[in-house]
Order: sequence, then C-alpha cells, then structure tokens
Amino acid sequence: MSVTESRVGFGIGDLLKTSRPGVHMSGLFFDAYPHDSRLCVVDTIKHYLDRTSSIHGSLTGFFVTTRPPVRLASRDTLRRWVRDVMGAAGIDITVFSPHSTRSASSSKAARMLPLATVVSTIGWAKESTFT
Repeated sequence: MSVTESRVGFGIGDLLKTSRPGVHMSGLFFDAYPHDSRLCVVDTIKHYLDRTSSIHGSLTGFFVTTRPPVRLASRDTLRRWVRDVMGAAGIDITVFSPHSTRSASSSKAARMLPLATVVSTIGWAKESTFT
C-alpha cells in the first residue's frame, strides 16, 4: 500500500481468480476527492490507518480485527462485515450475499459510466464479460 496526500494505491501481488494467463491487474488506485471529505476514499483510508495504528503493530495486512487477539481479518470475518453493512443499508441479505457486491456495483457503475471504463477498472478483458 502506498499513501500520499492525494492518492492511495494498493499493489496486487497474487494472481486474482479472474486473471488471464499473462495478464495481471497491477493495482488499485484511489485519488483524493477534495470537494467533500465525507466521500473521499483517501481521507477515509488515512482516518482508518490513524485509528488502527495502535493495534496494527507488526501486522502487514490492511483489515485487522478489533477484539483480542488482534490479527488480520480472515476471509470469513470480511464476509460477515460486508453482510452486516449490507443489512444495515437495507439490502435484503436473504436475496443478496456479500458475493453479490461485485456484480451489483459493476451494474450500477455501468449505468453511470462508459462501459469501457467499468470493464478496464474491474480488470476484465472485454465488454462481453460484463454482458
């Protein structure tokens, strides 16, 4: 992870489930949104890092548990957190699961952005993957 005043980047070291041979997503980058700090991913990440600095210690991951023993959040913990947030947001979690977030967010983005932008941001090779 790299953090600057105006940008946060996460390198992706491992191949993703959706990686094609010879093609690897280089990373995720978020630019600051100075118009409204409540919507700024960079500010939110910096705030999270400040709030968790005392419990991060020597842990090298991003998401950590908050109850002892403090450790990196497991896949199951992250899934539970996403499910809880979805439920709190009013999403029917008996119909939609945390796995649905990628398809739901890409569908929403495709209604607001050019499809080519959505496809390249997600790391898909072609638009037919989306359709």
